[in-house]
Amino acid sequence: MGFWVSKGDGMITFDESFLEEVGLEEIPEIQRRAVLVSIYRELESRVGERLSEGMTDRQLADFTGFLERDLDCIGAWLYENDPNWANSPDLQKLTEILLLLYQIYTNLSL
Repeated sequence: MGFWVSKGDGMITFDESFLEEVGLEEIPEIQRRAVLVSIYRELESRVGERLSEGMTDRQLADFTGFLERDLDCIGAWLYENDPNWANSPDLQKLTEILLLLYQIYTNLSL
């Protein structure tokens, strides 16, 4: 089990090695997952609070929508900030690649 977040060009991994790194390797096995989840949630909360400082109510609502993967919110934001985003050549390329991958996957699954 592990969680990770970006740390420069590396990653911080919340797993057994993380517990050793911070001197918590003696925690009983039964409590390790709970400790790792607690650390991850606290970090997530603090980072979210810091990122949201100074945001307007609207920006905060958008930010929350993105975090919660609210597709309606994300779509509205995209159309408001770049009405032509759906016609982007990069998006069209990505769509073609995803369709090709889907076709390959479905053919392999038969």
